Amino acid sequence: MAIRVMIVGGNFVGKGAEAMMLTVQQAVTEAIPEAECWVNPLFKSEYIPLEKHDIRVVRKLPSKMWGLWEFLLGAVKVYRKPAVGRNVSSGVALKNVHDATQVVVDVSGFRSSDQIGVQRALGRWARYCWAKRAGNLFVFMPQSWGPFKNRWVRLFTRFMLRDADLVYAREESSFEHLVESKCLQPSRVELSADIAFAFHPDSPGESRQILSDMGIDIDAKEYVVITPNMRVYERTAGEGKNNTYLSGLLEVIGYFQEQTDCEVLLVPHEQSIGKPNDPQLCEKIVDLVPDSGQVFTLSGKPTAAEVKEIISGAAFVVASRYHSLVAALSRRVPAVVIGWAHKYDALLKRVNLERWNVDPVRGEAHGIAAMVEEGWNCRDEIRATIEDAVPELEAEAGEALARMVEVVKKAGGASAEND
Repeated sequence: MAIRVMIVGGNFVGKGAEAMMLTVQQAVTEAIPEAECWVNPLFKSEYIPLEKHDIRVVRKLPSKMWGLWEFLLGAVKVYRKPAVGRNVSSGVALKNVHDATQVVVDVSGFRSSDQIGVQRALGRWARYCWAKRAGNLFVFMPQSWGPFKNRWVRLFTRFMLRDADLVYAREESSFEHLVESKCLQPSRVELSADIAFAFHPDSPGESRQILSDMGIDIDAKEYVVITPNMRVYERTAGEGKNNTYLSGLLEVIGYFQEQTDCEVLLVPHEQSIGKPNDPQLCEKIVDLVPDSGQVFTLSGKPTAAEVKEIISGAAFVVASRYHSLVAALSRRVPAVVIGWAHKYDALLKRVNLERWNVDPVRGEAHGIAAMVEEGWNCRDEIRATIEDAVPELEAEAGEALARMVEVVKKAGGASAEND
C-alpha cells in the first residue's frame, strides 16, 4: 500500500505556500517514490495545477454542519467515525481515499497566534483531533508561532501540539512563544530556517521568455523586483497615494526611474480570490507612477518556480512578501525589506542584514525611500553578507526535510505492521 501524506497549508494562492507545498512533495516522493501526496485545495481552479504536479486532490466535501456535529458527538464519545483518512484542512473524511492517510505535514506559514484569533485556533485544533483519531502522525514544518497572550488561543494550540511527532519554529521568537506559553517543552521544538530555501527555481529560459514577452530586455538593462503586499497597505494609515506604505513605494519607484536605468518589475506574490490582494495593489501603483516605460507588472499566473527564477535574475529586490525575501536570499540577490511582522526581522537577523528593514506598520514609513536608496548603493556589500550567511540556513532546511521524511517512513512502517 502506498504511503499517503496529507499536506496542509499549501496552495497556489500564495507563492510561498506553493513553494513550501511543492518542496515537501518533492522531498517525500524522491525518498519514497510510491508515496502519495494529497491536498484539499482552496479553490477548484487549483485542481489542474495540483494534478500536474502529481498531487492527489480531495474533491468532495460534506456539509460543514454535519462536520461540526460529527466532531461534537465524537468528542463526547457518543459517535465514533471509523478510522479513515482525514483531511485536516477541512475536518472531513477523504471520500476518495479508501484507507487512512498515515501522516499530516503542515506547511502553514503563520496560522497560530493571538493575531489569528480564538475561532481559528479552535478550528485548527479540532481538525487535528480528527486526524489523530484516524491514526495520523503529525509534522509541523518551520513556521511562525505566537504570541499566545490569549488564554484560549494558547490552550487550543497546546492541545493541538500535544500529540505532534515533530514541530519546527522558524524564528527564535516563535520558539520562545511556544516554550514560554507552555504549548511545548523546549526539547520538543526544533528551530530551522524556512524550507523554501530548498525550493528549486525554474529554468532560466522560461523566465527569460516571460520577461521578454513583457518587453523587458534583460541583456540590455538590469531590473529591480518589488513585491508589494496588500496586507501592509491595509495596516497602514491613509488611502491611495496618501497611504504611508504606498507613498513610500512610489518614492522608491521614482528613485529608480530618475536615478538609474533599471526597469522596475512589480511581482504580486499572493492572488487570493474574493478579496483585494497584491495584483490590485500593483494596479494602484501603476496608475499613480509617471509613465516612463520603466515600470512593469508580472501578470497572469506564473508558478512559484518561475517567480523564483525571475527574482534570481534581478539586480536588487525590495521585498514586502516574506517568501520573496527567502527567494532573493537563497539566490544570493541583494535585498532590502519593507516588512510588518517579526518574521522579517528574525530572518534578516539570521543573515546579518537586520539594518535593512523599515516597518510602516510601526510608523517607520518616512524612512522607506532613504533605506532603499542606501541599500541599492550598498548592494555588493549586501550580496557578500548573504553569500556568507545563507548556506547555514539552506543546511537547516535540508535537515528539516530529511527529518520530515523519516516521520513519513515511520508512519508507513507502522501502517504496514497494522496490516
